[in-house]
Amino acid sequence: RIEDASQPGLANDANAKYINGRVSMLCKRSAYLQKGNALQALGRFEEARESYTTCLGLLETEIRTSRTDWERMSLNLNIGNAWLAEGNFQNAKASWAKAEAYGQEHVSHELGAKKK
Repeated sequence: RIEDASQPGLANDANAKYINGRVSMLCKRSAYLQKGNALQALGRFEEARESYTTCLGLLETEIRTSRTDWERMSLNLNIGNAWLAEGNFQNAKASWAKAEAYGQEHVSHELGAKKK
């Protein structure tokens, strides 16, 4: 039994047997998102987009849920922001359109947001 899960750390191989595979994948996706955010803050926009794109790839086999759609939306939004920072408005706009589509599907779907 692990008394303090932060030691030696959840990503450490010694703790792998205690972590559910889905939790592990969520942590991995979060790591790629945060890596992309850090790279973007450093002005390394191409590397940031690569990290975000890798994270999107990890979501390909996930079922669609509000959580995974939120992740997809956030990643596409960040990719668009990285394109914009480099002055590429066309690619930024395309990425933002993908991000918007995920949210819009939840609003417009008959089982989505409650209609008044």
